[in-house]
Amino acid sequence: MNNGFRVGTVSKTSAARGKMLVDVDVQGAELHDVPVKALANAFIKLFVPVLVGEQVFVFSEDGNLNKAYCVPSLFSIDVTEPQGGTESNVVLEVGSNRFDIGANAVRCKTPKFVIDGPLEVLGDVDIKANMRVVNVVASGTVVDSDGNNGA
Repeated sequence: MNNGFRVGTVSKTSAARGKMLVDVDVQGAELHDVPVKALANAFIKLFVPVLVGEQVFVFSEDGNLNKAYCVPSLFSIDVTEPQGGTESNVVLEVGSNRFDIGANAVRCKTPKFVIDGPLEVLGDVDIKANMRVVNVVASGTVVDSDGNNGA
């Protein structure tokens, strides 16, 4: 695999026909409309947008850059690793949202959390926050902290 793997810098992005395409500078050579590959299988699909100025891995199996594809992205001086990632804690940051996924808990820090669909909670729920209740519809038995069933 002669020159089959390189690092390039994205100079332009576009989406065409449902595909992410980028222009990439690889050691002074400008490649156009290079497809961006992402992790996917029948169960999960992960799309990480590629931004102008970011570094990417550029692959060309036979060394021919005209047949290249790329994979996002590399940590660099401008795009650093998130704090707190360890061998037992995965950190996912998207804008101002952060998810810490550990062996015993998932912690989410976000300006706004929206659940669009039914929510089923199995087990106890402890809420430690100031609450503003807009509308609650309940069935079954409702018992509040003073035992008067919400009265």
